[in-house]
Amino acid sequence: MGSKKLIALVGSICLVLALIAVALPACTSSTSAETLKIGTTLPMNSPYGFNTEKAYKIMVRQFNDAGGLVVDGKRYRIEHIVYDDEYTTDKGRSGIERLIFVDGVRHIIGDVASPAVLGSIPVTEAEKVILMADCTTNKFLEPPNHYTFRTGESPVGQPAKFLYVLEAYPNTKTIAFMGPDDEAGHADADNWTLVSQKFGLQVLGAEFYPRGTTDFTAPATKMASLNPDVVQFCSSEGGSDIGLQMKALREAGYKGQPVQTEILNIDAMREVASDEVLEGMTGRIPVDFTPNPTPKVVALKDEWVRVYGEWPRMAFGFLGAFDAFITAVQKADSLDSDDLWEAMQGLEYDAVEGRCLMVKRPDLGVTRFADCAAPINFGRMMGGQFVYEYTASPEEVIEAAETVRGYEGQWR
Repeated sequence: MGSKKLIALVGSICLVLALIAVALPACTSSTSAETLKIGTTLPMNSPYGFNTEKAYKIMVRQFNDAGGLVVDGKRYRIEHIVYDDEYTTDKGRSGIERLIFVDGVRHIIGDVASPAVLGSIPVTEAEKVILMADCTTNKFLEPPNHYTFRTGESPVGQPAKFLYVLEAYPNTKTIAFMGPDDEAGHADADNWTLVSQKFGLQVLGAEFYPRGTTDFTAPATKMASLNPDVVQFCSSEGGSDIGLQMKALREAGYKGQPVQTEILNIDAMREVASDEVLEGMTGRIPVDFTPNPTPKVVALKDEWVRVYGEWPRMAFGFLGAFDAFITAVQKADSLDSDDLWEAMQGLEYDAVEGRCLMVKRPDLGVTRFADCAAPINFGRMMGGQFVYEYTASPEEVIEAAETVRGYEGQWR
């Protein structure tokens, strides 16, 4: 063999060996990634539950495919474990016990049901397990609870929501509430009662019904007899239940204005109520229907349609826990609960619904950063269309909360 051919052969062998050497560390890094288990319980008998689970599957997979999580030099792939809590306290507690004591989960990420969260807290607090949720009740944040956080749009935003309602209907003097007869419904009505009174409105009462009710004739008739200027729906899924309540109110002779300041599923409402019945309805508009949807919601929506087909109305606040957790871990470079607690203090993070800010709750006597201010998008039914009108930024949400009489204090 000539010297030139020999040199070329040796060069080729060296090049191949060099490429193998470069490739091996990448392969080793990928295959040696450890598994980090996070978990939650969800009400799988509700769209709040099964749609949230589907969204988490996509978000976790996208995050892992992008390289996963690096903590203190170790790479982790996330595994998200879900158990059905059936929207009950007992199932919530048993699901959390299974996550902690059987699956070895140390971070509860993404709970949505108030009864389930309240059932879980005695376990998570005793075990010093971080719990990030987006339920309605404030009780899980209050002392002596320490490792609990709300990480999506919350009652912090109610003053800002109310300002929008009063702007839309400036002659409002009286208000009443309709909601399910459970912890979430009563907690939401209590929150709205407080905010309404701060704005000088007269609260005429509240009507509660079993969750899952489809015949609202009785509560609507009682509500019509009170004849408030505004009826606020509490702890609603924002779909057919709203349409049925509005239809029942109109059939009962109510002439005032029903409002729902949560995300609305207009298609589901239209299946049970006419556009005439729904006219004027105010509510939150999903971020994907605003003029400037977030990159995260665009990525989630594209993948959802590819995997599951039709895109549903989503409660994006329920998904904020994942981004809050990842951001806190990266800030702390630790998985220890106390380190994560410190990282949550004053945390800012980008979630599906937009930029979120952790806040204190001086109105509840909560001096740690335990709650969340998120952007809120508003719209109204006009001429058969749900029209986007306005977005309140997290800073505006906090300002509204701070300036309402009785809500003074240091929120940030």
